[in-house]
Amino acid sequence: MVRLDADASRVLVVTASNNPGHWILPKGHIEPGETAEAAAVQVIGLEAHEVTYEGEDLDPQASLIVGFDKKRTVPAGRIEAMWERLAADFRAWDLLDPVLDGQRDIGALFDLWERADHNLHEVRRLLADCNIEPVVADWFAVYSRKHSDTESPAHALVHVRALLPEGQARNVSAVTTSWLTEQLYAYPVATSTLRKVHASWSVFFDFCTRVKGYFPTNPMAAVEKPEVRKVPIQFYELDTARRIMEAQPDPARRALFAPLYGTGAEVSVALKLTRADVDQATKEIRAAGTKTHTRDRMARMADCAWPIVWAYAKGHLPTARLWRESLTRFTVSDWHRETVKALELPAYPLKNARHHWAVRMLKGGAPVHVVQPQLGHSTAKLTLDTYGRWLPGSEDGARAEAQVARAEAALTSNYTSTGGAEEQGRDVTSILATAAG
Repeated sequence: MVRLDADASRVLVVTASNNPGHWILPKGHIEPGETAEAAAVQVIGLEAHEVTYEGEDLDPQASLIVGFDKKRTVPAGRIEAMWERLAADFRAWDLLDPVLDGQRDIGALFDLWERADHNLHEVRRLLADCNIEPVVADWFAVYSRKHSDTESPAHALVHVRALLPEGQARNVSAVTTSWLTEQLYAYPVATSTLRKVHASWSVFFDFCTRVKGYFPTNPMAAVEKPEVRKVPIQFYELDTARRIMEAQPDPARRALFAPLYGTGAEVSVALKLTRADVDQATKEIRAAGTKTHTRDRMARMADCAWPIVWAYAKGHLPTARLWRESLTRFTVSDWHRETVKALELPAYPLKNARHHWAVRMLKGGAPVHVVQPQLGHSTAKLTLDTYGRWLPGSEDGARAEAQVARAEAALTSNYTSTGGAEEQGRDVTSILATAAG
């Protein structure tokens, strides 16, 4: 049986001389000036006694020896069917030519064809099976350039390296949905962080799919993402937050806890503050978070916290850091835990100081679009999903209207009794606050 090319014909199979029911594919290569038929006969030697030309089909019941070193046989019709589809339907000469040139065993190709369920793309993928561990470096080089202004690349690299440790090979064919799922749910982190791990792996395998072409689709698409588990919002009220700040043993520690409870800033952000980040005129600090671009924001300090911070910060040089560089968020969290224990308070972690600030602002009537950017949330939806239950309701509105009415009555009474002189220039906000208290 031959394949007719534009310039020449190639022998595909010949019969074995010792058993006409067995067919053998020629191996070896064609020498310069040698025809395909001559090369086939040369390679087969005495075992080949006949060449079957176009028009003569293989007997489907015959057996095809799939290589000189192979002992197993398969029905010749299945080999012929594979070859016909690859040649006639797909014209996949990239798969067939190496067989004719003796560079690929027909048995190996048939095994891949069966393993891939006759899917040409999958056959090519399996043939191109390679170790994807070195691809991590290529992906990170691209990803880190695209997100150079955040800490996301560093976190993502840690997540991906946990799956593909440096120097440990993992072939494309070994990356399966079951393996990825098993590895994901064995990752020793909380559920909320597990979702971030899923996202990091998805980004990496998207690179492997779209850029490298190792997968027909992103394998992480079939891996179920961990469910979002609603964690109760726990926080201290204002009087308790004040006790925690006042309980610190020195001005530096009191000034450190103040912006955490007074702005909703993260510990890692507060530790990097310089004197220049503190604006006396607006009572704001620059909370330069790096997780996302929305975390770099200006945050206004609560009135209860501002005097503590400014008393400490004003004595520093403009470019000086307010706290020593060696101080870490873990140490500060330990200080907070020790303070809470000493005061016999519910053991809420320091990160919940953000909840204290956010809830107090929303309960006080602050608009969501004011709270959202100070928390560094990317959308108002995230703020509402997290803290929406503390938005003022109808009862809160009625109470606020009553407070305003009392404040207005007090303002009118004072203005009348003094002829208006004492009230000129008074801050109405302070009167409202007094009435509310």
